[in-house]
Amino acid sequence: MILVELHSHTTVSDGFQTPMEIVRIAAKAGLAAIAVTDHDTFRGSSLAKRAAKLLGGVVVIPAAEVRSEWGDVVVLCSNDVSDDFPRAIEELREWAVERGCVTIAAHPGYSRYHGIPLDAVRRAASLFDAIEVWNAYTPPHFNFMAIRLAEDLDHTPVSGSDAHVPSMVGVAPTLVDSDSESAEGVVEAIAKGRVRPTIGFPGLRAILENLGWSLYRIIE
Repeated sequence: MILVELHSHTTVSDGFQTPMEIVRIAAKAGLAAIAVTDHDTFRGSSLAKRAAKLLGGVVVIPAAEVRSEWGDVVVLCSNDVSDDFPRAIEELREWAVERGCVTIAAHPGYSRYHGIPLDAVRRAASLFDAIEVWNAYTPPHFNFMAIRLAEDLDHTPVSGSDAHVPSMVGVAPTLVDSDSESAEGVVEAIAKGRVRPTIGFPGLRAILENLGWSLYRIIE
């Protein structure tokens, strides 16, 4: 089993750390791989992947958090892809499958951050390879509802830190059963359900960093 961060952000969207910095942070945190899931673009993961080739220590998975017509979907890919994804949920799923990617319902039920409604995930579970049942940036109440949903559907559960600041990286990684520490190995393991979520809570430093970063973005 390897530890993989499936949900993180950089300065390419609304994160504090640069793509190069997040690679260093992930390696220091002991992660085998990280998906840089900047909002509506694969550019952050592309830049982080280049940084990883120079720095070593961690695998970067091509990824993005796509704002679909229903809400946020994390898309993880085996290889680099372009930002030509559709917003219609069924078309997004087809787009992902055609490119060897998997789709994850991000923080479902948490409408404040554009999570897909729980009843929508329930009705169309086949559109997702996994459900993010634990998001360290989401109030626990919503995570518990997501856990129950995945259990009811017998659907693959994953976790993610939704890291926007350094101390959040690796707070709630997913355990991935893969012999290959590669993007292909991680994506295949998720598609086949060979994963296990972890439950992690932000520490005091992460809470303060999140607060400071949020205030900065408000007054900027």
